[in-house]
Amino acid sequence: MSTILIVDDEPDTLVVLDWLLCAEGFDVQTAAEGAQAWATFQDRHPDLVITDYMMPRMDGLELARRIRASAGPRVPIILASAAAKLPPPDAGEYDVAIRKPIDFTALVDAIKQLLASPPAR
Repeated sequence: MSTILIVDDEPDTLVVLDWLLCAEGFDVQTAAEGAQAWATFQDRHPDLVITDYMMPRMDGLELARRIRASAGPRVPIILASAAAKLPPPDAGEYDVAIRKPIDFTALVDAIKQLLASPPAR
């Protein structure tokens, strides 16, 4: 069973994604902000991270940079955002961007694809 860390400052988003991904058979950890997520990442070593882009204090991109510096590309990162413009994924900070509101089917497809394929970098 793969472990997924979900990071979002919107409690409703955390609850819904936690419930839906658990129903898909994933072990889910949640964090309400970037610093908490970073501590959870270091302690739990998840297989994949889904992080909101726009969060107070530590945004999703900073969290992704820390994860990449620590774990390299072996941990896939999905950036979820309602922002109109995101840095391109080829900058290496994340693997896939998902627009909010999240299409759950597209999210699960992206998760399965990322977990099934070895890191490209």
